[in-house]
Amino acid sequence: MKVIIDTNALVYAVKKKQDLNQIIDGQILIPNLVITELKKLSNEAKKESDRLASKLALNIIKHNNWKIIKLAKGHADDRIQEYAKINNCKIYTFDKELKRR
Repeated sequence: MKVIIDTNALVYAVKKKQDLNQIIDGQILIPNLVITELKKLSNEAKKESDRLASKLALNIIKHNNWKIIKLAKGHADDRIQEYAKINNCKIYTFDKELKRR
């Protein structure tokens, strides 16, 4: 099973010191839009803990054998949901709005 990880799940995992490789049973997919969001958060997040977690999440992505998927420009949640439906993937998120879709 392929599992798309969204931004808040990555930040949460870093803050809680969770190893996504242990939690996710399947291939982990990281959308390019998530990487863009993490880069923005690492510089602009209001909370220092969010900035630091975003930077660490980017390093974790770089050092894991996770597949980076390219999604079209647009709202990340919309594009993630579209990709998941088309490619029969699960979405790993803590975003209540994305879960409701």
